[in-house]
Amino acid sequence: MESKVINSGIKIIGNILWGTHFCLFYQTKEDLIDILVPYFKAGLENNEYCMWVTSEPLNEKEAEKAIKVAMPNFDDYLKKKQIEIVHYTEWYLRDGVFDLDRVLNGWIEKLENAIENGFEGLRITGNTAWLEKKDWKDFRDYEEEINNVIGNFQMMAICTYSLEKCGSFELLDVIKNHQFALLHRNGRWESFKSMEQIVLERKLKEAELRYRTTFEQSPDGIMILDLETTRAIEFNNAMCDVLGYSREKFAELKVADYDAIEDPSDARAHIEKVLQQGIDDFETKMRTKDGDIKDIHVIAKVIELSGKKYFQSI
Repeated sequence: MESKVINSGIKIIGNILWGTHFCLFYQTKEDLIDILVPYFKAGLENNEYCMWVTSEPLNEKEAEKAIKVAMPNFDDYLKKKQIEIVHYTEWYLRDGVFDLDRVLNGWIEKLENAIENGFEGLRITGNTAWLEKKDWKDFRDYEEEINNVIGNFQMMAICTYSLEKCGSFELLDVIKNHQFALLHRNGRWESFKSMEQIVLERKLKEAELRYRTTFEQSPDGIMILDLETTRAIEFNNAMCDVLGYSREKFAELKVADYDAIEDPSDARAHIEKVLQQGIDDFETKMRTKDGDIKDIHVIAKVIELSGKKYFQSI
């Protein structure tokens, strides 16, 4: 899945990416309306499929009434069947039982149907006010699983929790299993993260810096190739130096523009071979900007970025 910047509709957050999973601690019905109405308004306007799972203190009729105030044309989206507003008993519970796998698979099925029907992705929310103590562990595991896998899908989720019903241990569980949390305090919305999330993001930034330094300073030409376009989406200066192109020009080239051995059909066959084997080590010839032919030793392997396969070659 490719990263794509999307309007969350929520002022304090702004733009987010597919795979964002966050939570809202609310105290009143108005808190829910304040965040969820602009959240879904942005989703509908972005051609996303939306699903709003309600519970007290905001029922389905009240949710629909609130969003109609913000969107006078809301009925048009209902007619297009672009949004569902359902009670929690229709989604989370079956015969009074919460089944983690059933609910997770249900979201994936909703997403697949949305994509098949031409929508950009799935935007969801679920209110947890119905949760009882006996359901807490299963629901905590469910939230953890969503947090682990949602980054692979064109989906975003905001889970809403009644602040009044959450004890200290529940609060810690909730914050741990979401990328960040929203809370209305002292008359304004605030966003915060768990220490675990902050540490994780810091480690990711450090790892990215180490990788970027190695990538840029390597004396060998390195590039990451989009298999669909056969253009490099990332490359270092050494790669440009080998072939004599500026970075701007090299970004425009396809493999066939500098490969001196294979025609486009041969190049595609080679790509399919590497896809099957996962890695390949071979000799080839490349044409420089000046027309010279260079012997090049290539090590190519398949990598996955945001759910999409690419070639990394050195």
